[in-house]
Amino acid sequence: MATIRERSGKLIADFRYMGIRCRETTSLEDNAYNRRILKKRLEQLEAEITLGTFEYEKYFPKSNRVEEFKEKRSQQIAVQTKVPLFKEFTELWLKQKQVEWRASYQQKVSIVIKNYLIPAFGNQVLSKIKKSDLLNFRASLAKVTH
Repeated sequence: MATIRERSGKLIADFRYMGIRCRETTSLEDNAYNRRILKKRLEQLEAEITLGTFEYEKYFPKSNRVEEFKEKRSQQIAVQTKVPLFKEFTELWLKQKQVEWRASYQQKVSIVIKNYLIPAFGNQVLSKIKKSDLLNFRASLAKVTH
């Protein structure tokens, strides 16, 4: 059950998600009206957690925990659907291709995967990577930086 706490005059949402206690400070001042608003928001948050549709970044976009929970959610989806994460698939694919490629080419491909692809797509479930993600990634590579 989510609770509302106060610290330094600001309201704090205190709840559990994926077995982890989360405390997020809001910009709301501590008064009766803001407590009612936050209470309704936390009831909605708990309902989404129960239904399995909760997205941490939707409620707390500036939180330090957004990436942590995105990764956990991707891993959870991968386990449920048995679709591998991108990084797991690339490891398997590289092993299969070793027979076909020279050592120098294997090394070049490994460097590209490690330096560019894994940071961008590593913790995503393979089936969730869309064409738009790939096009955005390609565009980011094409940007000239000095």
